[in-house]
Amino acid sequence: MMRFALAAGLLSACASPPNGRAPDAATSPSATIDTNRVQVLAAFQQSGWEQATTLVIDDQPALVSAWNVAHAGMSDVPPVPTVDLTRDRAVVVAVGMRSSGGYVLELGEHRVSEDTLVIGVVLQRPGANCATTAQLTAPAIFLAVPRTAVTPRVAMSERDGPSC
Repeated sequence: MMRFALAAGLLSACASPPNGRAPDAATSPSATIDTNRVQVLAAFQQSGWEQATTLVIDDQPALVSAWNVAHAGMSDVPPVPTVDLTRDRAVVVAVGMRSSGGYVLELGEHRVSEDTLVIGVVLQRPGANCATTAQLTAPAIFLAVPRTAVTPRVAMSERDGPSC
């Protein structure tokens, strides 16, 4: 009987929230994530990242630094995109060096999963029979995402572009 009481006590302790109340949906981090605020700041086929890179940026100096890396080797660097870093974070995704042109990064589907903002980024490969440049490229995309208590996670996928 003692074993049963101990097991029942342990099970009830595991099943109940620490404060004895059920979780409130309004206080869950996922309840406060506005996925409609995920937006593309810039996307380009050429960047300074030779290796695949994902950055989550919370401050202006880091954003300026990433922007300068993205435009390494350019004589006229465009202005850094405006991001309210008190409300949002900047996320940079670069796929590294590719052997030709025709690769494009796009914002895919984004969702909240287990209190994490999952940001879909799609790498579109050159379509079948499409002419591409014989130049090395390094696609990158800059995104603005809502600032949350958790770090956003990027979910990469790939697809072929339309045939030519």
